[in-house]
Amino acid sequence: MLSREELTGLQFRAFQFGLDMAAQQALSARGFVWINTPGNSRLEQLAAGRSNVRVALRVTRLDPVMQPISQALQNCAVMQSYYERVHAVLT
Repeated sequence: MLSREELTGLQFRAFQFGLDMAAQQALSARGFVWINTPGNSRLEQLAAGRSNVRVALRVTRLDPVMQPISQALQNCAVMQSYYERVHAVLT
């Protein structure tokens, strides 16, 4: 069994495995898509979700693979430094 600590601690193999997997996905990508909104209201979040579904359906129709990479967008303590870096680069 894995604990929350093992999934978030740099010194644990489980964390390193997840990090390596995410790096492999990012480095093998042929492109990236960002869906953004002017603000962060619930209506804007729902509109972004609808856009995401439309993109996913279109990608599926064209036959490539889509892998969402959204962990750095999560606003929680563990991801705070990544969240801030992503927002600094994208805004």
